[in-house]
Amino acid sequence: MRGIRSGILNLSLKDADELYACYMPFVENGGLFIPSRKQFSIGDEVFVLLELMEEDDKLPLTGKVIWVTPKGTAGNRK
Repeated sequence: MRGIRSGILNLSLKDADELYACYMPFVENGGLFIPSRKQFSIGDEVFVLLELMEEDDKLPLTGKVIWVTPKGTAGNRK
């Protein structure tokens, strides 16, 4: 059994369009798609610093990876 990995991700959303583009409403309690070059596995814990539109401070969030797009595959997400 492998150990649980964690990571820190930064996400900057400049406007409502960017927020809607990464929001995943089908995830229970909501979720965000966060593109990253870091490698994660399903279940990994993540810490996110979210810069939301015109807020002065970054919002700290914790979460869990529920979706991984395999390297080299294209999708409709950013």
